[in-house]
Amino acid sequence: MVPWILTVTLILIANCNGTLAEDTGIFTELNLKQGRIRGQRHSLGESRFYYSFRGIPYAQPPVGELRFKNPVPASPWTGLREDIDPPPCPQLIVGISLRKTNGITGEEDCLYLNVYTPQPRDAEFPVMVYIHGGGMKFGSADMMGGTPQRLLVKNIVLVSLQYRLGSLGFLSTGDATLPGNLGLRDQTLALQWVKKNIRNFGGDPKRITIFGQSAGAVSAHFQMLTPYAKGLFNQVIMQSGTAINPWATRKDHASIATKIARSLCYPGVSANPINSTEILTCLKDASVEDLVKATEPYTNDGFPFYMVPRVDGDYIPAQPARLLKEGKYQRVNIMSGVCQNEASGITMEIMNTNQTEDRDFMETFVTNHLPTFVGTETEEDLKFLTRRAFYHYMDDIHITERNVDHFEQLLTDGFMVMPQEEASALHARDAPFGKNVYRYELQHRGERSFRNASFGKQWVAHGDDLPYLFDGIFNLPPVSRSNDQFLSDIMVILWTNFASTGNPTPDLQLGFKWEAMTSSSDFRYLSLTPDPKMKEDSRKQNREFWRNLPLKKNKILFLNVSANPAMFSKLSNRQQTQ
Repeated sequence: MVPWILTVTLILIANCNGTLAEDTGIFTELNLKQGRIRGQRHSLGESRFYYSFRGIPYAQPPVGELRFKNPVPASPWTGLREDIDPPPCPQLIVGISLRKTNGITGEEDCLYLNVYTPQPRDAEFPVMVYIHGGGMKFGSADMMGGTPQRLLVKNIVLVSLQYRLGSLGFLSTGDATLPGNLGLRDQTLALQWVKKNIRNFGGDPKRITIFGQSAGAVSAHFQMLTPYAKGLFNQVIMQSGTAINPWATRKDHASIATKIARSLCYPGVSANPINSTEILTCLKDASVEDLVKATEPYTNDGFPFYMVPRVDGDYIPAQPARLLKEGKYQRVNIMSGVCQNEASGITMEIMNTNQTEDRDFMETFVTNHLPTFVGTETEEDLKFLTRRAFYHYMDDIHITERNVDHFEQLLTDGFMVMPQEEASALHARDAPFGKNVYRYELQHRGERSFRNASFGKQWVAHGDDLPYLFDGIFNLPPVSRSNDQFLSDIMVILWTNFASTGNPTPDLQLGFKWEAMTSSSDFRYLSLTPDPKMKEDSRKQNREFWRNLPLKKNKILFLNVSANPAMFSKLSNRQQTQ
């Protein structure tokens, strides 16, 4: 079996706690409604400081009777609460390669957030709330092992939050017994806490921007779609992820919950039916270790992600595509973008198997694995549609260094870019309401790329945008090349300008203008390099191809898309015999 490490491209989260440079003995204390808290002062150099208030509980510990329950607001505390790193939510231990290892880390009592501010009290700075990525399975509020200084050179208040992950956050019986989406509900409760309390930290509750990368971007988009988060934020930044990405939701939660319960509580009696109440009773009594590892037997090195959001008819009222089509979401300003080669990590893993010129291997890959990556996994005739996508980009079943760019583009488009563009187009309809969409693509490969150069390719990989915003991710050194530092300075200004005004270039400070989409057909974007500039639509042909495939999502978004399953089956069968 090929060791699929989708985690390499979806999860840029390490389980290591970042350390902050401290000014020993310099503290400040604040009175919150919950109690008194002490913050630590940190130096940014040149007589500039910021204060950290880490480990603030926003919800009661989700343990005991609260396991698999909606989050409950945190209770007040007595005494003085110190600034400490909160324990991450339970998850598998991973290293910088993001391959899973033995053991887990974290504690169930993990619903905490961190606040970083340049000036506690007596200020009204814009607020940026970071939702970490990690495939809904990994990560914490510790900036991927890094530190927040790069953003805090600007006058913003930064919040990073934790939410339940994996089985503890997204397991569902598919009904009211355990509806799921607990991790998303945690995020919403954290945003409610921010709205109520951020003024105490010098933040403006009327200027809150939520942002995230990968699964964090998906989470931010779901906060736009759920009615429960209405009014809790004013802007959204989605870096490499939306709620309509093929990996953002699933429909087989009940089946997986049943399999897990059978393996944990009813081994060897698979013939006996078990109901949702029995499943929940089993799961509430299970160990944390068993629940964290529960879905691994059904995946290949962690993929596909089974523990992801579910359309439950309540928190997520309908399919994300339908909510977008019908305009049932919060209208806010949006920044949305991708890295140029989002799927380069997946591509490298496949190429490194040294089997891509083996016809049997490639036939198996296209049939069994490619549907997951390009979003055809749940379609009525996945074999035909998957091959249709494959041969749109490829001229041969084999992948070689000659055509590997086309293969990487296939995965990048199907897995990430096309959903990102469709979501942007749908939100661009809000321009008449004064809400703008700003599109970008990171096209600069920096020194701190998460993927080594292979096959002579200088690909810009999934997550390569993060080192420009946070220092020390994975404990790597900060960006140091002059062009990387310059791009980092530009991105920090763009991100914080957007948080402050809803416009990344409200003035002539940067010497260029980032133009918003003017309509749902305007796909111009900002090329993020040390010399940023607006570029014209470069994916029209591929976008038209994906739009015209009879995918379930397209049947919602584009009424003229139809399908003839019998025809597809006939074509697919004929193709298999060739």
